[in-house]
Amino acid sequence: MTGIRVRVGDVDYPATLSTEEVATGFFDCSAELLQRQAGKGQLPVEPLRLGNRLRWPTLLIAQAVGLPAVLVEGYGSGAES
Repeated sequence: MTGIRVRVGDVDYPATLSTEEVATGFFDCSAELLQRQAGKGQLPVEPLRLGNRLRWPTLLIAQAVGLPAVLVEGYGSGAES
């Protein structure tokens, strides 16, 4: 499958991440805490709301925590969603 991916360091991620992926992989907290903070507007990145689900823009999350990130196109390897 091809598409836009985000390279953070030397790992490629999908363009958006689940709440669980962001909480454990970038913010070192629980998904529940991340959802509560998002609901209060206390985060540096606003999630995308898709029905009851939140999706997080990977590029903005990486930038918010100070990690180098770039958009890449094509086949991805590394973290999968």
